[in-house]
Amino acid sequence: MDFKNNNEIKSYINDICDQVKNKRVHKEIIAELNAHLEEKINEHLKCGISESEVIKEAINEMGSSKHVGDELNEIHKCNPEWSVIAISITLVLLSIGFMSLFQINGEFYRWFGSSFIRDRTILWGAIGVIALLTACFIDYRKIKKYSKYIYIVSIVLLMITIIIPINTNGVKQWIYIGELSIKTGYFCPVFIIIALTAIYDKYEWNSRNNIIKGLLLGLVPSLLVSGTNSFGNFIVYGISLILLIYTS
Repeated sequence: MDFKNNNEIKSYINDICDQVKNKRVHKEIIAELNAHLEEKINEHLKCGISESEVIKEAINEMGSSKHVGDELNEIHKCNPEWSVIAISITLVLLSIGFMSLFQINGEFYRWFGSSFIRDRTILWGAIGVIALLTACFIDYRKIKKYSKYIYIVSIVLLMITIIIPINTNGVKQWIYIGELSIKTGYFCPVFIIIALTAIYDKYEWNSRNNIIKGLLLGLVPSLLVSGTNSFGNFIVYGISLILLIYTS
C-alpha cells in the first residue's frame, strides 16, 4: 500500500514543513520523512497491527510535528553571515572615506596622482559587496551535479596558465583570449575548492584506494597552484583543502 497518500501522514508532514522557513529544502524533508515513516510502518505491520493503528504509532514515534519542525528549521537555517557582510562593507566605506579625505585636503593628488585609484576602489568595492551578498543566498546544492565538470575545467585552465609563458613579475596568473584577460590563477583554485566540497560530500574514506583517490583529488590541484608562483594563493588553497578534508 502507498502510505505517502494517506491523509494523516500528508497532514503530519505538511505541518512539519510549515515550521521550516527554508522552502528550498522542503522537497528533501518530505522525501526523508516519508522514508522514515514507511520504515516504521513496515516494522509495525509485521506485528499484525491494523493499518490505522500502525500509522498513528509511527507518527507518535517520530514526535510532534511542532517539535520535529522546529528541529529541522534549526538544522536548515539559511541565514547569511551578516557580521562578515557588515565588516566588508565597513572596510570598503572606510577606504573610500580616507581617500576622499585626502582629496578634500589636497593631499590625494600628491599621494596618488589622480582620483583613478579612488574610483576603482568604489567600483570594485561595490562589485565585491554585491558578489558577497549573492554568494550568501546561492543554493550551492543546485551546482553539485556539475562539480566534476567544474573541477576538470578548472584543472585544464590551470595547466594552460602554467604552460603558456605569460607572467607578471614572475607570477603566472593570466590567460589571454584576444583582448580579454582572465585571471585563472586566482579564480580556478576557488572553483576547485567549491567542486571538492561537493565531491567530498559523503565521501567514503573507508579504504586505502578511496583515501589515495581523495587525497590526489586535492593534492594535484595544489601542485598546479604552486606552479603559478603565487605563494598567497597556494597558502589559501592549502588551508582550505586541509579544512575540507578534515570536515569530510
